[in-house]
Amino acid sequence: MKQAFQYTWLVALMAAGLGAAAQSPVAPQTQPTSAPVLTLDAAVTQGLQHQPDLQLAVARVLGAEARVAEARAAFYPQISLTGIVKAGLPGSTNALGLVGFPATPFFRNIAGSLNIEQTIFDFGRLRHTLRAQKLLQQAAVLQQTAAQRNATLLIVRAYRLALTAESMRAIAENEMALKRLDREEAQAFARAGLRSQYNAAIADQQFAQAEAAKIQSYQAEDAAKAALRVAMGLPDIASPMTLVAPAPQTQPFPPLANIAEAMTLAQSKRPELQAEALEANALAQQVQVAHADRLPQVGGFGAAGGGRFDDATVKPEQQHGVAAIGASLPVFDGGLRKARIRGALAEVQAEQARGDQLRQTIAREVNDIVLQNASAVITLASLRQQELLAEAELQGVTAQVEARLLAPAARHRAELRLRQWQERITVAHLTQDEVQFESEFSLGQDLHF
Repeated sequence: MKQAFQYTWLVALMAAGLGAAAQSPVAPQTQPTSAPVLTLDAAVTQGLQHQPDLQLAVARVLGAEARVAEARAAFYPQISLTGIVKAGLPGSTNALGLVGFPATPFFRNIAGSLNIEQTIFDFGRLRHTLRAQKLLQQAAVLQQTAAQRNATLLIVRAYRLALTAESMRAIAENEMALKRLDREEAQAFARAGLRSQYNAAIADQQFAQAEAAKIQSYQAEDAAKAALRVAMGLPDIASPMTLVAPAPQTQPFPPLANIAEAMTLAQSKRPELQAEALEANALAQQVQVAHADRLPQVGGFGAAGGGRFDDATVKPEQQHGVAAIGASLPVFDGGLRKARIRGALAEVQAEQARGDQLRQTIAREVNDIVLQNASAVITLASLRQQELLAEAELQGVTAQVEARLLAPAARHRAELRLRQWQERITVAHLTQDEVQFESEFSLGQDLHF
């Protein structure tokens, strides 16, 4: 009978001491409604327009295309017009570096001609040079794709981190609300003499810690959103924004038997690796060019024109046009061409080492993302179990409150606990979506966000 009286008195005490807290729950603070809404798709679209790395990649593609055109032009005849009006000795034409009739000493003071130069055979110099430039142009396009993927990765990662910071702020607010209930309860029991003032002081200290954690969560949220603006390349990193959580990804993680299978898939898909392979092939073409420089080169030249050939020994049929085919063969150059070959081979070896380093880096990325995916799945399943337990607890507490066996504050406490697990599940979903997105990035697949 005495225990029943104490229990009834305890329920009344809790109802009187915690009723105010139950009637005024702490609602999570949100961004001002006037802040512009920024979706993930809009963040990526706007961010890609302000990325200097992408602008640099585009410029490199244009430069590579121009070098391909330059290398291709060497296969065609080079046509030029030259003319000269001079006074002085015939040898004064040499200082001008002219070709055709203006370069010959067999005229008095005026000459002009149309000149054509054509490489006839060079043992593959032009062919290997053009092939190398085409490979570099293809590599530049792939590097542009890689730069766009990297920029997208940074923006999406920063956006989800900002969303996670918002959820962590809500968790901190809920935790402070729970600690407020604990403090009010401890103070009520202390006033009734059922607990010591020490317990009330401990509860008050825990509430102060929760309040400090909430302030830190606000600061972390502001920092995360500032990092998002930086990732987007926006000049004003303090402008307000309202983020919208994207729908959870429905595409499953690609079924991979092991890390080796994942690495094989990444090697065939990652644009960085494809660009590296093309650059290595281009350097191999440069080795062939260096070898060809040690062989003869055959070229042709023709000129049509005329000048004042008074008192010259030039034949009449040669005063209006000349043509010639010549060959040149390097005999001694002090080791210049051998050094070029050694340098080209060294660049090939350096590129191979860079490729091995890149493959190792990607292998670590793939390994980490596979492990993170497994961890994210387990964490989400565990949190869902905790959510189910919290829902069951809320139902039981609600029934007891309706039966007047518990104070209304107990239901508010159960609601806050359920909200805590729901916020943690939100964070887990964001983590799982980020892991899914980064797995697509690591494996070189199409990015879905």
